[in-house]
Formats: sequence, structure tokens, C-alpha cells
Amino acid sequence: MRIKPGYVSIAAVMATVFLMVIGNGLIGTLLPLRARLSSFSQAEIGFLGSAYFGGMLLGALIASRLIRRYGHIRAIAACMVLASTSTLALALYSNLPFWLALRFLNGFAFAGLYAGVESWLQGRSEDAIRGRVLGLYSVMQYAGWGVGTQIIGLGDPASFELFTLAAIALSVAILPLVLIDTAPPPVPESGALRVMDVWRDSPIGFIGAVLIGLVNGPFWTITPVYGSEIGLSAAGVGTFMTMLTIGSALFQIPVGRFSDKMDRRKVLLVVCLFSVALELVMVVFRPHGSALMLFGIILGGAVATQYYVVAAHANDRAPAQDAVRISAALLLLYCIGAMLGPTTAALLMGLLGPSGLFVHNAALHLVLAAFVFYRMMKRPRPSHPADGDALTFRPAP
Repeated sequence: MRIKPGYVSIAAVMATVFLMVIGNGLIGTLLPLRARLSSFSQAEIGFLGSAYFGGMLLGALIASRLIRRYGHIRAIAACMVLASTSTLALALYSNLPFWLALRFLNGFAFAGLYAGVESWLQGRSEDAIRGRVLGLYSVMQYAGWGVGTQIIGLGDPASFELFTLAAIALSVAILPLVLIDTAPPPVPESGALRVMDVWRDSPIGFIGAVLIGLVNGPFWTITPVYGSEIGLSAAGVGTFMTMLTIGSALFQIPVGRFSDKMDRRKVLLVVCLFSVALELVMVVFRPHGSALMLFGIILGGAVATQYYVVAAHANDRAPAQDAVRISAALLLLYCIGAMLGPTTAALLMGLLGPSGLFVHNAALHLVLAAFVFYRMMKRPRPSHPADGDALTFRPAP
């Protein structure tokens, strides 16, 4: 039986996503631990997270131009080389300005990678399978992140071996795309980002993307420091990050289905308030051991599902022909929040200790819940049915 070329192309992209996120997951967990071993302060570790998302911000602005000019494969290959090289260079010298520059390059490269693979999937997915393709894409990201965080237990964070493994995963990730026979999809059409259109059509989409970025930035980049500060070993930190990732994958589809069947704002409000409750538990009760690991599954699921609901709600409010530009604008807003969040969270951790991370995130979730409730009182639900197959993607950690 002959497999459709489009399916082969999609499978190759999925393999690339899995491998590149393994590398990103490993370095995202390893670097904060290495920074602590190098006596970096909480604020300096926060700056590293901000530098990564600052690079993503710039990458999100120009990635589509790179793809239009050089094509999918060459643009992805160039970004993969930049990601691999900047990752390997982190092992050379433990210096804050040096690492800030390299993490900025990391973020820039991964913005290009995500833009490349996501536009490839959009171009090659048939309408009848698009929803399943996007669901599989999300699962592959979380699976790769989970594997990457577990690899940290194979080596010493103070050595160079783990940096090398991350760079190897990134280098190998391009192979599935360059070895397939099928052609990539057409390059995307030109189109400027329309950030203020998001505010006009969906204030919740605008504010939600920024606030969720402010939460998710430190959640994925500073949590390893939290684990280290409460006494977890490097392997323990990796396991905790894996539990967060498992929860993120498990809850995506159920929360998405609920948001398809009812007012998405109600789902977002409930998930935000649930996140506040979980984060207060982390502050007050400080679970340890197996309780912390099990709790991490629930916490990861609550925190990681919110962007999808916000993006789908924003697309519900916008004309169908603006879906891609709205999604790009949401990603830009998310990156702005994620660039600032690690710094603000790290400063609060310096004042309150490790639990300051969850005080920071609980406060932001509470603000988002209050804004969602306010908007629900001001504007009715869209009259047309929610489209659960909208072209929206959750930004990876």
C-alpha cells in the first residue's frame, strides 16, 4: 500500500519536532542547575530565561520572512545549526553576559524552528485530519520535553556531557526533513502582524496571551531552580519537570473539548482559579517526595492548557481569513510576557524564597481570572459555534 506523500511529510516533521524538543527540554532544565552550581543569583538566572524569550520575540517577528526567502528546509536547517551551536557553546564558559547572548540566540533559533515546522504542518495537513495532526504535534512536543528532562539524570550538570547530548539531539533533528522525497509546502504569503486587531476583536486574547506568557516563562525556566532550592537532586529535578510535562500532555485534549462545548471564557476562568488554588498549595503546604511528583502532573495540566483556550477564543472572535495572522500576533504577545516573567519571578524568589515563584504565578492567574470575569459581564459569547479545529498552536516551553 502506497502512503500518501503528505502523510510522509507530516511524519518527518513530527520526528523533527520530537528530537529538537528533546534538546530544548534538556538544556532548559540543565542550564538553571548549572547556573546555581556556578553561584549565579536568582535574578541572574531569571535574566537567562528572559534572554531566551527575548530571542524568541525577535525570531517571531522575522521567521516568516526567512521562510519566504529561503524556503522551509533551508530556513529550518539554518535555525537548527544556530540552536545546536549556541547550545554547545554554553559549556565553554560560565559567564553571565556570554550565556545571555547564547540564550538569546537559542530563543531566536527556536522561534524559527517552531514557525517552520508549524507552517509545514499547516500546508501539508488535509482538512479531514488537521485536528488530529495538531493534537499529535502537541503530544510530540510534550513527549520530547519529557525525554529531554529525564536525560539530565544521565550525567553531571557541572560537566560538558549533557550540553553535548542536547546539541547532538538538535543536530540530528534535521535529518528526517532532508531525507524525505516529498516537497515542502509552498512558502507562506507575506502579511504583517496585526497585534492591535487582537485587542479589537478579543481583549481576553490580548491580555491573556501576555499574562500566560508572564506565568509560563518562569514556570518552565525557573522551576528547576525551585526544585534545587527545596533539596531535589539533579535527577529529582528532571523527574519533577517530567511530571509537569506529562500533566501538560494529558490535560490538553480534555480541556480543549470542554472549551469546544461551552463558552471558552468559562473554561478559562475555571482553569485559572484552579491554578491559583494549586499554586497556593505549593506555597503553604510545600509538598515533597512522591506527593510533589503526583501534584506536578495536576499543576502542569492546569498551567499548560490555558494558552490553547485563549488562542481558540481569539480566533472565534476574528474573521476566518485572519486566523494565521491572529495566531502570529498571539505568539508575539506571549513572547513579550515570557521574556519579562522569569526576571520578575526570580526577583520575588529572592525576597520570599523558592515559594516566591508560585506566589508570582498565583497573583497573575488571579488577575487573569478577574479580567475574564469582567469581560464575561461586558460581552456575550460568540453566536457562532466554537471551532475546535482552528489553526492555533500552543507555544512550546
